[in-house]
Amino acid sequence: MLNTQNQVDSFRINYPSECTQVVQDLIISGEDITHLDSLLGLNFIGRDLIISGNLLLTTLHGLDSIVVVGRHLKIEDNLQLFDVNGLNGLQSIIGQLWIRNNPSLQHVDGLENLSGIIDNFRLEGNAALADVSGLKSLGAVGGNFLINNNVSLPNLYNLRKLMSVGGTLQIKGNSSLVQVSDLSHLQSIGGHLIIWGNDVLQSVHGFIHLTSIGGYLYIRNNPVLPDLLGLDNIDPTGIVFLIIKDNASLSLCSVMSVCEYLNGTGPRVINGNPASCATEAQVADLCLLLPVSLVSFEAEVKAEGVLLRWETEDETENLGFNIQRSADAQKWEDIGFVSSSGGGVYSFLDEHPFSGRGFYRLQQVDPDGLSAYSPVASAVWGEAFRQIFVYSNPVENFLWVGGLSGLSANEEVPYALYDLAGRLMRRGVLEGAPIDLSDLPAGFYQLRLELYGNEQIFKVMK
Repeated sequence: MLNTQNQVDSFRINYPSECTQVVQDLIISGEDITHLDSLLGLNFIGRDLIISGNLLLTTLHGLDSIVVVGRHLKIEDNLQLFDVNGLNGLQSIIGQLWIRNNPSLQHVDGLENLSGIIDNFRLEGNAALADVSGLKSLGAVGGNFLINNNVSLPNLYNLRKLMSVGGTLQIKGNSSLVQVSDLSHLQSIGGHLIIWGNDVLQSVHGFIHLTSIGGYLYIRNNPVLPDLLGLDNIDPTGIVFLIIKDNASLSLCSVMSVCEYLNGTGPRVINGNPASCATEAQVADLCLLLPVSLVSFEAEVKAEGVLLRWETEDETENLGFNIQRSADAQKWEDIGFVSSSGGGVYSFLDEHPFSGRGFYRLQQVDPDGLSAYSPVASAVWGEAFRQIFVYSNPVENFLWVGGLSGLSANEEVPYALYDLAGRLMRRGVLEGAPIDLSDLPAGFYQLRLELYGNEQIFKVMK
């Protein structure tokens, strides 16, 4: 336990350089501690590493050799701590990670190699935090992930590798948070999804790949949030309680996951929202307008446009479907018509989609002239999709992907290569180098690229 700068400076006097491990806890907490340089060489903490209540400490350099923390890492109440550089050796945390109430902390650079947290992650009350790109390698949080009251945080940029949260994901009280688009790889949440009290949150579209939660779906007091698009693909059977409450601008709630949940008997509270989200009855009415049984409706970006797919069953007295498109989910235009086949799988290609995010719905038409609407699907289109190509194809050893020069410097393009049996052969991120196929047998493969949260597929022959 180090409570003064003198105790920190005397560490290597008291313990020889061969001492690299603290078997139990290391606690650093002192009003006059300014640096940790004398701790360089420590590589193992057997239990907790706690850095708390340091009034003058600005950086964690000196802890650069630490590779293992046996239990919890807690960084809290450090008045002048600017970043967490010095923890670059950590790749996983066996217990909890707390980064709480550090009022001068502006970013979490220093955690770039952290790929997993076994227990809870609390990122809370850091008033100056404006950038979480230091978490770019984080793929899983085993317990709860709480992103609360970071009042300067505008986005969750570079959390794009996060695929699972074992407990609750709570995003609450982040008064500058505009969007969550970089959570687009998140697939499962074991507990609740809570989005509460984010004053300028404009979109939850980043949850588009989220398919599973195991608790409450709780959307409350986000005053400028206009719609729930992005929550479309959640399996409603995992939702324990649906709460959509006091969102002053929320006017579109009839996304597929909500509609299917309202078909069941699970508990729900829907009130305090305007227009078509004002009550459970209003949302349910919009969900039930389509007389055919709609199994699914989705929009997928392809090289040639946005492909709409939907599946129905039990169609009666149905002439077909008007395809409608909108730039804001408010004003709609007809872009095509697909006649009824009596039930099954349908598709329609929008060859000239809106640039950016576009919204789509189906207008089902009866022979007597009556019509009804489906839930809304959405997709993000960019001109970059038309530019991407692969070469040389057929390939001998190296496959190049061209047409990426128009992307921003921060835009990553993940890829996956599968054989015809669906087995994963390669996975990575395109970074200006070719994909090495030299060790693969001759044959046909499928290359899948992800861009703007959507997938593009190329056939490859070696």
